[in-house]
Amino acid sequence: SFEQQIRSQEYFGCKKLLKAASQLEELSLNCCGLAPVELIALLEPVFGHKKLRSLSLSGNKLDKESVDLIVNYLQPLEDFQCLAISDCSLEEDNLSRLLQSLEASAKKGALKKLDISSNKLGDEIQAVLEEAGNLSK
Repeated sequence: SFEQQIRSQEYFGCKKLLKAASQLEELSLNCCGLAPVELIALLEPVFGHKKLRSLSLSGNKLDKESVDLIVNYLQPLEDFQCLAISDCSLEEDNLSRLLQSLEASAKKGALKKLDISSNKLGDEIQAVLEEAGNLSK
């Protein structure tokens, strides 16, 4: 359909722009209605630059594959500052993996904001947040 063709052109234009944005420090893709595979395709070029300090994906569905990509990107970073993943339909195991990937940034004191609201927070996640002390849900 014409609408799908327009959406496809916008998607590929956005992907090309993100690939060229090597100094990008903040990215917000809130409520974009992207499928997890589309989200991964947009994030991969940005994650190749290692400059991103703030990422907001709230309102998008994150599956295991997209969580794996985000975890692999965040784990080595020590100066990541903000992750907003509210209302992403995250199950406790994926949410736990994402929180663990932020450990280096949290230990260094770089992590300033974490929004994991409107996800399925279980007892394990609540305990992690209480232990962290300076992070709030």
